[in-house]
Amino acid sequence: DIVMHSTTKYIGGHHDLLGGSLTASRELCERIWDMSMNIGAIPAPFNSWLALRGIRTLGLRVRQQNANAQAISEFMENHIAVGQVFYPGLKSHLQHQLAKSQMSGFGGVLTFDLKGGYDAGRKFIERVKLAHNAPSLGGVHSVVAQPAVMFGGRLTSELVEEQGITPGMVRIAVGIEDTTDLLNDIEQAIK
Repeated sequence: DIVMHSTTKYIGGHHDLLGGSLTASRELCERIWDMSMNIGAIPAPFNSWLALRGIRTLGLRVRQQNANAQAISEFMENHIAVGQVFYPGLKSHLQHQLAKSQMSGFGGVLTFDLKGGYDAGRKFIERVKLAHNAPSLGGVHSVVAQPAVMFGGRLTSELVEEQGITPGMVRIAVGIEDTTDLLNDIEQAIK
């Protein structure tokens, strides 16, 4: 078995690293290492340095991202403009108990469905000031994206619907900004 991980996201943590890691048995790793050394599939020294820099603050960043996502999901769950919030840290989430038994934090990504549909989602993304419109996650800066836009052109309408992607759905990958600042920004953007 091989476990592949994108160091570009949480490990790098600053939206500036391109890299990945493989974890496998010693025998398989040696075979992969020999091949990668021969064909040059190894990271640049600077990318390795960026990964090392990021991993030093990984715990601090993830704790703040978890706290921010929890606060935002609780705020959104009680907002009149929001139909549903998808975040395993909420007691209303279908798999909250399972997530609670498996994790010490519930992650930095949450999704919510705005009742106003596609236009409400688009306006929210345009109005939010602290988060950038980008399909990424794991960085110090919050990013927002509208799944209907992200996947709409590549998936059939049937598959989009089957996956539960709605026109008003918005995904936030929360960064490490101040929690109150994020909540204030989201509140002004959702009006």
